[in-house]
Amino acid sequence: MADTDVSVIIPAYNASRYIGRAVESVKKQTGLTWEIIIVENGSTDDTYDKCLEYANADDRIKVMQSNKGVSNARNKGLDNASGKWICFLDADDYLYDGAFQYISGISQAYETKCVFFGHNSGEGKVDRETLTYKDEDKYLDFRCSMLKNPTQYMTVWGKIKFKEMAKQFDTIDNWLEYINNNNIRFDTNLVLAEDSDFLFRYMQCVDSAVEIRTELYHYSRDNESTVRSYNAATTRNYVKSINNTLKYVKNDGEEIRKAYNQYILIHLILILVHDTYNVNNPATGKQKKHNMKKILKTDCFRQAIAETKLSECRGFRMLPVICFKLHMDWAAVLMVKVRIYQNSKH
Repeated sequence: MADTDVSVIIPAYNASRYIGRAVESVKKQTGLTWEIIIVENGSTDDTYDKCLEYANADDRIKVMQSNKGVSNARNKGLDNASGKWICFLDADDYLYDGAFQYISGISQAYETKCVFFGHNSGEGKVDRETLTYKDEDKYLDFRCSMLKNPTQYMTVWGKIKFKEMAKQFDTIDNWLEYINNNNIRFDTNLVLAEDSDFLFRYMQCVDSAVEIRTELYHYSRDNESTVRSYNAATTRNYVKSINNTLKYVKNDGEEIRKAYNQYILIHLILILVHDTYNVNNPATGKQKKHNMKKILKTDCFRQAIAETKLSECRGFRMLPVICFKLHMDWAAVLMVKVRIYQNSKH
């Protein structure tokens, strides 16, 4: 499909119940030509058979298989994409009607390598502002804002990315050589925040972005269940991902480093909420306190707390960090438990 505008990559694992909704949401799109690449990766239900039915009925839909894991699936999709742009869509999410038509108008009006668009878990909204980040200072500010607001920005869905990135090459072989040399692929060794790691490295390679604040992508609340459930490996997996991305942050200037410290601290709070003090964590109160102190001594968290000024700890979510800086660990735990209670009500 040489003339395809957008390659929509859908990783699918045990997605039999909702893969049809995701596929149909793309099939309704107009304004940009598209292909769908569904990558089934180790399902134990009939996901693969259902995907084949869609592929057999529409030659714009490809189905393939990869090793287990969402990063393997996304990389397989990238390897087989023919579109000028890349759009990642989770199998239990979907695009709102008219999303590509809206994006088409924006992409023609602005020259950019990455378009961000709004997402929600309710009803789609229209006619909200569009912001551009083209000059160097504005783009740097936007990248910092992304790191300070990871739940809003640091995911690969809700974005459409230009395949050739910021560099202009004569042939596709040169482009592939560039992204391979720069490792612009999902790191299959990461279990959590692998999309944040990929997006950070991608944004290092482009020089502009457009943000459409209109919600064009529906995010399924089911996605949050795996995040909120207890998993004893959560802390280890987050730390591994943070340290992996930190290798690239170190070469990216002081402002990005400061913003990444806030990214780290937000994930510290996530660890305390979803792991250490998770209501399903069987550890005793004494053990949880011990584990928290151990986490705080981890290099990435210890350094981020030390380097972040009190004046930079803004908003309710950063209150536990303020408490840690003031050596009021008991108050930080209280704030974490308040957060857990609030989450239980949603």
